[in-house]
Amino acid sequence: MNFRDFDVLSNKYKEFHDEKVKTDISCQRLVNANNYWKMREYDPVLAKYIDNNKEQEYLKNREKSNKEWGKDCNKKLPPTVRKNGLLYNPVNMKILDAEALKQADQVIKDKKEQYGLKYKIEEYHKVIINIKINIKLLTLIQILILILINDRLEILKMI
Repeated sequence: MNFRDFDVLSNKYKEFHDEKVKTDISCQRLVNANNYWKMREYDPVLAKYIDNNKEQEYLKNREKSNKEWGKDCNKKLPPTVRKNGLLYNPVNMKILDAEALKQADQVIKDKKEQYGLKYKIEEYHKVIINIKINIKLLTLIQILILILINDRLEILKMI
């Protein structure tokens, strides 16, 4: 016996059409829902993971990251702000990092000493150059004096 329950030409069940259509729709809805939840891990309506283990792991990781959040925010600032800007509060003049402030002051003092030393070295070179010039002038003067003395002697000899 070759009995078909569904008529393809009329697109209807031969018996109990309405009940069978409702059953087909509910079965298809269950299959689609099952496929949907197999492919997705997160429920956007409830705003949580479907799997409780994943939800608990996510909550632990979020709590851990919340404790560490903001600790490295100073590393994202420009170097000049990190070095000089976070040493004290300019509003109430409260020192925030005494050790770093001391180091920054020492760097400034070292630079001043370095420029002071550079100035002293330049002055020393100027003095040496002046001495060399003076020595050259003295030797020229001595030579001129000797020439003059020789000329006078020559003149005296002629007389």
